[in-house]
Amino acid sequence: MSNSFNYTGSYIVAGSENESQESLSLLSKHGNPAVRRRLAENPCTPPEILEMLGTDEATEVRAALAWNIAVHFNVLERLCRDEDVNVRLALTENHNLPEELLVLLANDENPYVQHHAKRSLEVVAFEAQLTSESFCAQVGTEARLGELMVAAGMLNEQSMHAFVELAKEKKLPLGHVLILAGGLPRSIVARALGVQCRVREGSMSFDQAVAELRLSL
Repeated sequence: MSNSFNYTGSYIVAGSENESQESLSLLSKHGNPAVRRRLAENPCTPPEILEMLGTDEATEVRAALAWNIAVHFNVLERLCRDEDVNVRLALTENHNLPEELLVLLANDENPYVQHHAKRSLEVVAFEAQLTSESFCAQVGTEARLGELMVAAGMLNEQSMHAFVELAKEKKLPLGHVLILAGGLPRSIVARALGVQCRVREGSMSFDQAVAELRLSL
């Protein structure tokens, strides 16, 4: 394989699970940053290559490391201090980032980085709250979270539709998106999930759930 390898073939190889380290190492020097970005996203890329990509000249390549579970802590920590704000912003979107790194980003000099890091920390706290309360989601289509919150006047229907679509796109639970992108307090989202469960288990009607949520506004 060489840098002259066609773009499509190189891009496919960069995202492969079964390529040799030698092949992936060559792709880390590919002239097209889109190929190197794909390599940075690939959890099967060897850690030493990911570390090298952490100093790549292209912002999009360094930012692509933000969600890769194979990236070592020390690389992520260095990226939290990256000179390009877009790299730091990319990291704030990952609420699975080690909490101490999210705290570091929450104290960033850039207010946008601060804001988004604090939203991710809210999701971390939200998940911890649900765990401490032994929350168990009730499967079903009745009393959808979005329907409950719109009926309670927490958001309008148009905004909720946008958040639902974003949740599908990001493959995240709607509750996470409402905190991350909607800026809703985790206490409100947790309460909405709680009454949703009570409706689905039959201990509360939809109207009673809406009335209880309105009291929390």
